[in-house]
Amino acid sequence: MRLFFLKYGAIVLGIFIANAFASTTNPSVLMEAVIANKGVGCEITLPQTLLRFKPLQANQLKGTVQTYEIQPLMVRLACVNETQILQPKLTLQGVTPYPTDSYKVIFLDEKINGIGFMVRQTTDGKPISLADFYRPDVAIGNTTTVVSLNSLTPDNQYQSESTLWVGMVGPFQSTIIAGRFQASLMLNVIFE
Repeated sequence: MRLFFLKYGAIVLGIFIANAFASTTNPSVLMEAVIANKGVGCEITLPQTLLRFKPLQANQLKGTVQTYEIQPLMVRLACVNETQILQPKLTLQGVTPYPTDSYKVIFLDEKINGIGFMVRQTTDGKPISLADFYRPDVAIGNTTTVVSLNSLTPDNQYQSESTLWVGMVGPFQSTIIAGRFQASLMLNVIFE
């Protein structure tokens, strides 16, 4: 088994919770790559490095935990000078601050505010409904869950595209803190 490591930096997930913020920021993206063993040239690209979610009103975030919005996150992989089938495996790295989140699947960079982001994958690539999305037991956890992406083969010319689904979920506490919040995720891919 050969392992090739490729790291890709920061996808930023952002949202406003109503208290009418009008300013915008210039998001930055950090990218780094580590390629090992026999000089394999693999690349990961994200067509979108910033996902903006619709504003919510803090006084409407009550009751049981639910999903308020879901957006697709496309992950594209391409390798050159390869002759063997490669199976990419993905892990996520980010901040999971909620103490009650035993699966470590609710991502949020700032101080806890009652809301966060969850990432899931489907085997068929089809969207997950709002009602079915909040499932911590099948979500991609912080550094603990390894997810297989579409294989890279001669048939697909060593190029593949996989879809992850990012949902804004909550509330995780009775007091919701209004304001902007975000989660930055590092996507780590190994090739076996």
